[in-house]
Amino acid sequence: IVLAGDSAGGYLAAMVGLRAKDLKLPLPAGHVLIAGMYEMTTDKVAAAGFVSDVLFGPAVIDFLLRLLTKNGQVEAPSVTDGDLTGLGRCLIQVGSHEALRHDAELLAEKLQEAKVEHWLQIWDQAPHVFQVGADVLPDARLALAEIASFIAWVTSSPEQSAEFGAA
Repeated sequence: IVLAGDSAGGYLAAMVGLRAKDLKLPLPAGHVLIAGMYEMTTDKVAAAGFVSDVLFGPAVIDFLLRLLTKNGQVEAPSVTDGDLTGLGRCLIQVGSHEALRHDAELLAEKLQEAKVEHWLQIWDQAPHVFQVGADVLPDARLALAEIASFIAWVTSSPEQSAEFGAA
């Protein structure tokens, strides 16, 4: 099983993996996480101000966080605060000009600390969830090919699997 999602679905896919681990359920072989919001803090609003994201500027991120806030506290847990040790391999994709790039980079750092095998792919000048434009965007087609390769790799038998990304 590979858990995959984009945007809010990226957050959900990561949280399902963490929850399965908490409940001592079988863990997925991998996660494909596309441009998710993995850190639920107001620090994100300041970080978003430095990026020219056409979809998720600081005002949008502030609005999303306010939706998740009750009595002055963000109610949604941050993926980056969870115990990531033991999770399946992760492929993280994000555009270089996304406000959520900060989240992808932070998640990659936390996965590194937890010794979880992962790959962070930052696609140059790609907008939020650019993969949906695969019919017209060559980079989106390449990104989807990377995802397909990753899924085939993490779900293959140990005898068949070579290093992901190795040609």
